[in-house]
Amino acid sequence: ANPSKEETLKTLQEKVLSGRADLGIAFDGDGDRVAFLDEKGQTVRGDFITVLIARQLLKQHPGEKIFYEIRSSRVVPEVIRESGGVPVLGRAGHSLIKTQMRREHIFFGGELSGHYFFETLGVVDNALYAMLKILEILSEEQKPFSEIIRPFKKYCHSGEINFSVANADEILKRIEEHFSDGQIKKVDGITAEYPDWWFNLRKSNTEPLVRAAGAIEYRGEFREIISPKENRIRRFLKIYGS
Repeated sequence: ANPSKEETLKTLQEKVLSGRADLGIAFDGDGDRVAFLDEKGQTVRGDFITVLIARQLLKQHPGEKIFYEIRSSRVVPEVIRESGGVPVLGRAGHSLIKTQMRREHIFFGGELSGHYFFETLGVVDNALYAMLKILEILSEEQKPFSEIIRPFKKYCHSGEINFSVANADEILKRIEEHFSDGQIKKVDGITAEYPDWWFNLRKSNTEPLVRAAGAIEYRGEFREIISPKENRIRRFLKIYGS
């Protein structure tokens, strides 16, 4: 089962709430991915787990490089720098991440899908070790999980949204032109950054899809502020994506 999908975690959420547990932990079938729930049964996003573990590791290993992927919240590089680390941006995909980490000697990295990579363990995705680091953090902090991650919720994040298209390469080219008033990055697909929001659009390697993710600074209700941005992208894809 895919631990990054909400429907996979429904039973675990019920168990966390009924048992008044401090957290919930779910592994995928081969044990290389892990998802976490807080004491309220809410999923803790993979980029928040990445920055939690990074902050913990940097206490003993200041100055090390920390990998984060393109869909991550802006809070990730911010906290890495505040904790004395060097944030390194890269493409999503566990094989791509491993290659970059080995090439650039990166100490730790994480992916939204629940893969966490440790240089000291041979740059393999080790869900068990990630779990142990989270348990260590909870033990030291002596606070509810939801309270520990609350400072990271500076930005509204849409999550990843899939769009079916017939011509992904052409779409990305037009997206770059259409959103050229923003700062464009091409680390993985097209990322357009504005002072108070950003989005990333990248094509799937296996399906006729483009995947969109984005975030915006907190100002009022989530849907009120993210919907106009999301609708702008949806309208564009409807015109050019068929």
